[in-house]
Amino acid sequence: MFVGFDERGTARYAALRGTFADFRRDADGSDKRYGFALPPSNRGSNTVAVFESAIDVLSHRVLVPDFAGWRLSLGGTSLNALTHFLEINPHTDYCVVCTDNDDAGNRAAAKIAKLSGITVTRSPPQVGKDWNDALKSMRTEVNDMEDVRTDIIFRDSEYKEKFRIKDGDSIKVTFGYDGEVVTRKCRWIDECHTKIGGEYYHNDEYAEKAAKAGNTIEPIASERPQIDILAAKYGEDLQAVTIPMIEAAIRKLVGGKFETETLYYPSRTEQIKDRKVEIKGKAFGAVVRGKDGIAVCGLTDGVLTSLHPYNEQTQKRELSPAEQSKKSSMLGEMAEAKTAVTEINAANAHGDKPLKRGVAGIE
Repeated sequence: MFVGFDERGTARYAALRGTFADFRRDADGSDKRYGFALPPSNRGSNTVAVFESAIDVLSHRVLVPDFAGWRLSLGGTSLNALTHFLEINPHTDYCVVCTDNDDAGNRAAAKIAKLSGITVTRSPPQVGKDWNDALKSMRTEVNDMEDVRTDIIFRDSEYKEKFRIKDGDSIKVTFGYDGEVVTRKCRWIDECHTKIGGEYYHNDEYAEKAAKAGNTIEPIASERPQIDILAAKYGEDLQAVTIPMIEAAIRKLVGGKFETETLYYPSRTEQIKDRKVEIKGKAFGAVVRGKDGIAVCGLTDGVLTSLHPYNEQTQKRELSPAEQSKKSSMLGEMAEAKTAVTEINAANAHGDKPLKRGVAGIE
C-alpha cells in the first residue's frame, strides 16, 4: 500500500498493489489530489517529477539517486495530483514528466506541457515501458560491459586520499551551517580537473573549500554502474542520456543489433629527420549504429564507456542530426536491387513479361 497525505499529515489516498499477482487499484474513498510522494532533502526545491504509479516513483529513486526534486505519483494519467501540488507549492516552476513511454503517457505529458507557470521536460525511461520496467531490466540483465570509467580521487588538505569514485558517479555534500544534504554528479575532465555539479574544479580545490566551510563530502555508492553518452533516432539531434552499463541498454536505444565505428582525434604531421610522418590521432570514442538510430560512446581499450564532456559537445554538433552510415545505405540499395531482379526473373519464368536484354540470368 502506498499512501498519500494532505498538508496536515492526514492520509487521504492509498494505492493498493499485489505482490504475487497483477493486482492494483485505489483504496475506496481515495482522493486523487493527494498522490503518493517522496520529498527531497531540500523540501523547498522548485522541481517536481511526476509518474503514473508509486512503484515507478520508488524505481526512479533507485535509478536516479541524485535527483534533487520532489517525486509525485499521479495514480494514473489524471493531473489532479499535480495541479493540487502546484497550488500548495506555488514556488514550484519546473516539472520533469516521467510518465510511461506509451501513448497514454505521451498524452499526459502533452497535457502537462500546456500548464501555465511551469517549465516542462519529458524524461521517459530509456529501457522498458515505465521506470519499474527499467529497474527490473537492470536487475535481470547481465552486466556484460566492463567498467573502464576513470577514477576521480578526492584528497584532504595534506594531499592524502580520502576516497575515490568512478567518472559519472556522485558525492553527498552535507553543509556545516544548516545540515542540508545535496548530491553532486562528478565528471572526470583530466588528471587535474573535475566537473562537480555544474562547476569545474582543480581536483584538490573542492575538498579544500568544503573543509574550510565546515562541509563534509562522502561518496555515494552506485547500485548499478551507469555511463553518460549521446543518442538519437535517425533524423533527430543527439541528446545526452545516462544508461545502465549493459549492452541491452544500448541495443534498446539504437534498435537491436548494432555496429560500431571508432572515432579518432585529428591526425598530426611531425618532422622526423628528413621526412614528414603523419601520426594518426588516438581513439576517443565510437559511433554505435542500429536500425533505429545511433549512440555515441567513449572508448577505452576497445570497451564502450562514458563519453568525455568535451567530446560530448563536439560530437553533438558534428553528428546532429543522426544519419545512417553510407555502408548501411549501400547494403540497403543492394538488397533492394537483388529483390527487384529476383521478381523480374520470376515474372519472366512465368511468361508474364519479357525481360530486357542483359537482365536474364542475373541473380
